[in-house]
Amino acid sequence: MVITLDNNSLRIMSFFKDKTGVTPSNIIINKTSYIFTVSKKDIQKAIGKNAQNIKFLQQKFKKNIIIFELGDDIETTISNFIFPVKLNSILKKGSTLSVLLSNPEDRIKVIRSPAKNTRNLKDVINHYYYNIRNIKLL
Repeated sequence: MVITLDNNSLRIMSFFKDKTGVTPSNIIINKTSYIFTVSKKDIQKAIGKNAQNIKFLQQKFKKNIIIFELGDDIETTISNFIFPVKLNSILKKGSTLSVLLSNPEDRIKVIRSPAKNTRNLKDVINHYYYNIRNIKLL
């Protein structure tokens, strides 16, 4: 899979690296958020103590900042993205992905969270797994 980045994305990633000391592997930009992927060993350093780095970046960019670790497969990626909500399983049928959460009450947490809402989840899934068009939370 080839991912191309424009100059704006590279500048944002460079600023992220300067402020956190962590090189992000990718960035997804949408209207409300900057979504950074980092390696597993760097996730805590990127977030910072008491989420200090996230708060600083949100002030500078005036957008939600999401930092997560890209998994080896779609299930791990979704699990990492919606953490601390527990994922039970996923079912892919055609271009629809059904995500079954361990606790049905957590569905509201994912939907209403400003950072981890379903639009951001869909952006991440579409960026890395092209054949998914719809996501259902169950």
